[in-house]
Amino acid sequence: MKRFVVEADGERLSGVETGSGGTAAVLMHGAGQSSKDRFTGLLRDLAERGVHALAFDFSGHGDSSGELSRLSLERRFAQARSVIDERIAGDAGLVLVGFSMSGQTVADLTAHYGPRVRSIGLGAPAVYARRAWPLRFGDGFTGVIRTPDSWRDSAALDAYRDFAGRAVLAVPAADAVIPPAVTEEVARALGERSRFTRLVYEDATHHLGQWYRDNPGLRRAFAAALLTGHGSAAVPRRFGADEAAAYYRAHPAPLMTATRIVHDEQGRVLVLTPAYKDHLELPGGLMEAAETPQRTLARELAEELDLTVPVGRLLAVDARPDDGRGRALVAHLHDVGPLTAAQAAAIRFADGEILDAGWYEPADAVRLLPPPLAARLRAALAARAAGSVAHLVGGVVQPGSAAAQDPVVRAGRELRGELDYASYLAGRPKVFAGACVLCTDGDGRVLLVRPAYTDDGRWQLPGGGVEADTGEHPRQAAAREAAEELGLELTPGALLAVDWRRADGMPDTVIHVYDGGVLDAARLAAIRLDPLELTGWRLATPEEARTLVRPTLHARLTAILTARREGGAGALELVDGKPPEGA
Repeated sequence: MKRFVVEADGERLSGVETGSGGTAAVLMHGAGQSSKDRFTGLLRDLAERGVHALAFDFSGHGDSSGELSRLSLERRFAQARSVIDERIAGDAGLVLVGFSMSGQTVADLTAHYGPRVRSIGLGAPAVYARRAWPLRFGDGFTGVIRTPDSWRDSAALDAYRDFAGRAVLAVPAADAVIPPAVTEEVARALGERSRFTRLVYEDATHHLGQWYRDNPGLRRAFAAALLTGHGSAAVPRRFGADEAAAYYRAHPAPLMTATRIVHDEQGRVLVLTPAYKDHLELPGGLMEAAETPQRTLARELAEELDLTVPVGRLLAVDARPDDGRGRALVAHLHDVGPLTAAQAAAIRFADGEILDAGWYEPADAVRLLPPPLAARLRAALAARAAGSVAHLVGGVVQPGSAAAQDPVVRAGRELRGELDYASYLAGRPKVFAGACVLCTDGDGRVLLVRPAYTDDGRWQLPGGGVEADTGEHPRQAAAREAAEELGLELTPGALLAVDWRRADGMPDTVIHVYDGGVLDAARLAAIRLDPLELTGWRLATPEEARTLVRPTLHARLTAILTARREGGAGALELVDGKPPEGA
């Protein structure tokens, strides 16, 4: 990060810059105690995307000279213009980013620089009455801005209406400083001509520049949104509210949509920036006549992203009453993926309706989307983790939903007797059941197998899931798995341990470990692996097993072998391979 000083407007303006490129981003702070120091992370995010990024302190702020009381909106504009003209090449495109009071400054600069301005980014912006513009920040200025609705004649709103580039408006869901009417009018003005996206953060404060420091994933999403669509030619026209309602009313009732939860091999979720909407979106679209949700999703994948990949299972259904469309809406959410790196790299915006696509951690994706979509995504992710399906109405998870219920709320309903028996069963948490055998040779070495379906190369005990839907119990499962995987007819002996294995992102598993006995040379020579499930078998001492198996399995083996050596009575009770407190 390089420091600079610009002599302008009778002041010494302190700034920092980083990166290089044919486009330059200028970050401007708000009033009060704000300064350029809040933008270090955002400057780096923009520079990483090939942009020359800089920020500076207005006079009376940070490291710049001057007194805050002598500043005005007019002087802010003059100072910003001086920094831009001195530090940025005259033919460079501009990305102007302003927080709070600098929402007005961004508008002033946009009107001044005209076509050079490619993007504007506004964080909880303020706009001001025309007569406030030349006034110093004292009593006269304060009196004007405290006059109700004085901001409505702001020249900033005209500049926003005329702007035809890329615009990103980021705001907290509840702003303690900027009145909601100001935010809505700014949004309407930007929606007139620009390629406009609105980001609403439920847990943010007015001081977004500072808030972004603690939320780097959302900060990077803001940076990505600013640079989306540069160089785009024709942009689909965004419908006004009346046109959108008429469009939806022309479709059969209820509206049926199909949405894809597309994820990659890192578990990130794909979020789109549409050209025709003012918010981020999940891939998908309206179902056409005679289409199933799966067919709609396949068509939309090809049209929107130029992808041909299988559509996975149903994750969630949300039924929403009419909220201005003139039609109720039923949304189906399906799983797609994981996409390989090659498939993700092949994404193209074939029909021009999508400006950009970004991969985000699930929690960040939920926070970036508007409330209805965020609720659906949150429920769909929970359903995928639980191996079940979520049922929502108006974005609210229903009492009988098999996934995504709040555990505290669910337990309260059960205690109060509010659920019918079918809803009670559907909402109970799911637990997987597994069974395996512990076989050793005459020297006490443990028989391990290497699965064909995992990527980490770790070894396991022979075993698998209990097929409870066929009436199978764990002891039967252990015998069946030994026959299928090893080609051996084993009669499981004593139950050695029951291990409750906790897992992030999926249901917990209860594993039953049975004594598979001591295998002599003839039995070991008779092992015949199922090549679809296993790639190898071996014998390992407990010490060798430490580097071959996962830590939880090694802990389980250690506990079982220790108990066997010391002559323990009965099966061990384990949690993640270790005896729980009090056992």
